[in-house]
Amino acid sequence: MRYYRWIRFARYARRRDAETMKQFFSCSLAVVGIALAAGSEVRAGDKSQAIVGSPLGVGTFSVDLTAETKYIPDARNFVLTETNGRVVYPVFSSNGQIMKTIVQKKLRIVTVHFLFRGDEPLQIQLKTRDGQSFEKKITPLQQTSKDRKLLTEWWELYSKRVDFLARNHKFPQVVDNYLVGMLARRMGFDVPKFKHRWSSYNEYDLLIGTFLGTQSIRGAMQRDTFLKSTKRTERATMALPKAVTPPAVTIPAIPDDVAIEPIAMRVPADCFYIRCGNYTNFRWMRSNIDVWGSQIRDVVETQAQTFRVQEHLERQLALKETTLAVVFGDSIVSDIAVIGADTFLSEGGAVGVIFETKGQVERQVLQDQLKKLRDESLIQNPDARTGTIHIDGHEVTLVSTADNRVRSFTAIDGDYLLVTNSRTIMRDFLRTRTGENSLGKLKEFRHIRNLMPLSRNDTCFVYLSDPFFRRLVSPHYRVEMTRRMQADSEIELVQVARLAARAEDRPHDSIDDLVDGGFVPSNFAVRPDGSRTVMIDGKITDSQRGARGSLLPVPDVQVEHVTQSEFAAYMKFAQFYRRLWQRMDPATIAIKRKSVENGREQVVFDVHITPYLRRNLGFLLMFLAPPSKQHIAKVDGDVLAVQGVLNSNILGGPGQGKKPYNVFGAFHEFDIDFDVIDGAVTPTKPLSEEFFYAGSTPKLRIFDQNLGTIKPDADGYAELKKTGWPFAKAHWIRQWNNFRVHGPRLDLLKEVTPQIRLEEAERTAQIRVRVGDLSKTSMADFMHAHGYVNARMISGTNVEFLNRLMDQLNVKPGDALSAAESILAARLTCSLGGTYRLNQRDNELNEWRSTAWATQCQSEVNSIPDGYRYPVLDWIHGLELEFSLDATTLKARMELEVDPAAMRNKHGSRFSLRTPRSKR
Repeated sequence: MRYYRWIRFARYARRRDAETMKQFFSCSLAVVGIALAAGSEVRAGDKSQAIVGSPLGVGTFSVDLTAETKYIPDARNFVLTETNGRVVYPVFSSNGQIMKTIVQKKLRIVTVHFLFRGDEPLQIQLKTRDGQSFEKKITPLQQTSKDRKLLTEWWELYSKRVDFLARNHKFPQVVDNYLVGMLARRMGFDVPKFKHRWSSYNEYDLLIGTFLGTQSIRGAMQRDTFLKSTKRTERATMALPKAVTPPAVTIPAIPDDVAIEPIAMRVPADCFYIRCGNYTNFRWMRSNIDVWGSQIRDVVETQAQTFRVQEHLERQLALKETTLAVVFGDSIVSDIAVIGADTFLSEGGAVGVIFETKGQVERQVLQDQLKKLRDESLIQNPDARTGTIHIDGHEVTLVSTADNRVRSFTAIDGDYLLVTNSRTIMRDFLRTRTGENSLGKLKEFRHIRNLMPLSRNDTCFVYLSDPFFRRLVSPHYRVEMTRRMQADSEIELVQVARLAARAEDRPHDSIDDLVDGGFVPSNFAVRPDGSRTVMIDGKITDSQRGARGSLLPVPDVQVEHVTQSEFAAYMKFAQFYRRLWQRMDPATIAIKRKSVENGREQVVFDVHITPYLRRNLGFLLMFLAPPSKQHIAKVDGDVLAVQGVLNSNILGGPGQGKKPYNVFGAFHEFDIDFDVIDGAVTPTKPLSEEFFYAGSTPKLRIFDQNLGTIKPDADGYAELKKTGWPFAKAHWIRQWNNFRVHGPRLDLLKEVTPQIRLEEAERTAQIRVRVGDLSKTSMADFMHAHGYVNARMISGTNVEFLNRLMDQLNVKPGDALSAAESILAARLTCSLGGTYRLNQRDNELNEWRSTAWATQCQSEVNSIPDGYRYPVLDWIHGLELEFSLDATTLKARMELEVDPAAMRNKHGSRFSLRTPRSKR
């Protein structure tokens, strides 16, 4: 009986289970349907949570996307918001991995970890790029001892994301440098070490980085700011260390009658010197310096920012070009030169302009014009003040502002008038009237004028003297360069810190507010020399050096004592400098231009470094034969050709005193077949496999053992099947007379070798490089495509930076561009010539884009806009370079044929965004 009861109970239970399961699935489907329709609920497996913390809580929100979506690396894929703006520092992941792929990836699950303030319920909303929206109300829980795990998860993901961004050298790092340091300090984590961006003071940075203000040095300084654990500031109580003493320059005998231009006699010996000769040349240099700089930057640039150096200098010096100067400049000024104590122009260099006037009347006209410019500066800068001061007993007019935004010293001494931003340069200029410390009096300068006489009539003549380099490596300069870079970096950090405090709704109107909130360290305010970062009326400056971009010139800063760390750092630099470089050699660059056909210009650069230190470059003499006029004649169709005369002993030649080797190689003109896929240009085969050849005369014996037994035909051609050409699968050679040429194809050798011969050049040289007019070659399409893709990528990093400001610091979309330019102290520029504008269409995330873009994202670029031309190809129409080195002098000569009109049309010809083209 009991057995049958159990059977009846089991049957009843199965019926009830079936009914229950049916009801359960029906209800579940209904709930899912409602969730999908409303976009506001999360499935039963949702692990979203929030934990209250101090100073910030941590939360996570995970959603299953209603439709599969593509993740696009350089786009704004997701936006996390909270009704009351309490969520900050989000990081998105999928299946535990940060989103960092280079190609598009389809996603179904998205998780966001974030920090938040307060303990009230959070109303979270997550939006996706394709219009999906999810909402969730999360009630924060009180923290327990076990809840550190969620915070650690956020930190690990956040650090990985910053590390990934740091690998992109095109991406501005300042915001992430700051956020990682600040958040690590406040949330109790170690600051991660990103070696690729936050390098330590390695040997390169020790010698060069501080001169150039490299990003690795700046990043390291900003990181060190947050690593300091004590409130105490190291005191500057030690005397300046002994200066590194480079070996003296040995000057050859010089004739007594070497002509020296009079204006050089009024240039301080330890200043750089750029002589223009007349006002026309000065205008050419002034108008081209930005254009040339931006064109060269477009070839090698990593970030698309314009620092407006010329604009800042003109404002600071109260010196800009007027209509009168354009019309009457050459009738007033007989010579003109730009001088300076350093080249730190983006931060605030010590520079000046010397005018040599033709007479008393002309001097008065120039003086009146400069007074008008000073008066205009006073109007444009209401906080500026003017007056007369005395320097070495001489009257000097000074117009200045407290932050050095305007800082202009003007003085007249005989036929010479100097406008400078440095009191020290003005003092040294006035002292040259007696010949004291004058560049024109230096024996080394007279030596270079003997080699490059005034009769050359150069458009611009640049000289960097031995005293100039000695100044740069002095303890005064090294210590102050480091201090001012620290000051500049801290001003930058304060700007980001204010945005972070504003995002967290914390006080941010003073440095004390930021210190109290933990946004900058407590020891942040004061440096060893007593200077500090200050905030007055919302403007952030250095109390001693002024504003970014116009910091007090280094020679004008008094450095009498140093800290123990600064002393040790200079001694380390001095040891390294003596070991590796020992001395910066005096250098000269003479620039000459002349008009050629079709409205183009030929610009010639002659570089002389003499006398140079044999220890630095003398080892090259082991490999190079004496300079020779003999060279390989131009081969029609060569795109890039390189040749050199090399020492026969080094290359296994017939012995000392024998004829040197002429070694040469070239890329021949070719039509590159390529694809444009997902924002990248890829040749269908390696370029060197088909189009590169190389050879020598006499024939190099070092290759003989690899040739084996060959049987050339009657014309000297032979195929080598056992030994491959290093750059190709096939290998052909041709031997005739005393020549041997290697190449990948028989037809290539038959085209080029009949043209190969030795001929006499106009000048001697050891190494020669020739680049043809690439715009007329069949490879131009590939270069246009590559130029477009690279420019598009660089332009896109600016938008990624704007997105980062909006996502991490809650900067309003409409304010992101101005905030970015304020942080970077530069204008964000589109490499394609477009304008950045905010896209605020309905049902889409707020995104910035450039008007020059054909697609929103780099990874969507699969073709090149019709008509686009890489600007460099329209600008440069040929280049020839010659290099030679002897026992005393290094010489280099570069001839460029340029199109001035195309040069100023920086972003190339106009192109349509409607008809794309892609070569397949």
